[in-house]
Amino acid sequence: MNQFIIVTHATLAGGFADVVRFFKSDLENVQFINAYVESQEFEKEFRTALEKVKGENVIVLSDIMGGSVNQVATRLMQEFSYQLITGINLPLLIDLYARWNNCGADSEQRCQCKRTDCICQ
Repeated sequence: MNQFIIVTHATLAGGFADVVRFFKSDLENVQFINAYVESQEFEKEFRTALEKVKGENVIVLSDIMGGSVNQVATRLMQEFSYQLITGINLPLLIDLYARWNNCGADSEQRCQCKRTDCICQ
């Protein structure tokens, strides 16, 4: 099973997690970080989230390309193994979660996300 980490400025990540929770109440494989809301230590929070899922197939979704959250996520790709998708929006999140949720790195079924569609093969 894929692990999802949603990272955004303010409380957007929590809102996205709430929407996914609306469709599927059991979110054991989704973490979210509302950056710079309760703490100014986003990088530390993100590292902790990544450590929890180390060794698993991880998909990180961030909000603004080039923003501070995305810069940290991009930099930490040198230390941790994950896929980073930038420009998260609600239709993309629901589609990714629905299609990629049961499609892992070791699965016979592979998922590939392209600009216009996410495809499970």
